[in-house]
Amino acid sequence: MRKRMLSFLVVILISISSIYASVHFSLFLSAMGEKSQDVFYGGGEAGLALQFFDEPYLRLEASVVLSPMFESVTMAVSTEPFAIYAPPFDFFFQNPALWSPRLTLGGEYIYRAGWGLKAIFGILNFRDKDFEYTFFSPILTFSLEDYSFSYGFEVVRFSYVF
Repeated sequence: MRKRMLSFLVVILISISSIYASVHFSLFLSAMGEKSQDVFYGGGEAGLALQFFDEPYLRLEASVVLSPMFESVTMAVSTEPFAIYAPPFDFFFQNPALWSPRLTLGGEYIYRAGWGLKAIFGILNFRDKDFEYTFFSPILTFSLEDYSFSYGFEVVRFSYVF
């Protein structure tokens, strides 16, 4: 009985340590803008992401938009379901890059507009061994205050993964 219990505890500890061994963080900066019926906002966005696997299948993100004061805060989950080697875009990058479209879904609090649900479609998302680059990502937000949609663009986003 003790051997089974000890074996079970060893397996659990190895499983937990392997999960924590693959956790990655990334810091990102982006320039974005968004427009609703009443409010236009945009500016520099800074954030932190937590990634649970070596590949970014699931990532938790938190970010703040500043312009020059506080504009919004976002909590989101993002995924990159696949990645393809991107030789047509190699002239942009020093290291070989992968094209990996990113979908981000989450909640957002906008200073003058209230709470909303946010989706970002990172169609031009590229990554190499240490960095991610995203260009011209459409943003769609649904306001929970007045039940309206707003739209915008994340013009560029740079992420450093460590």
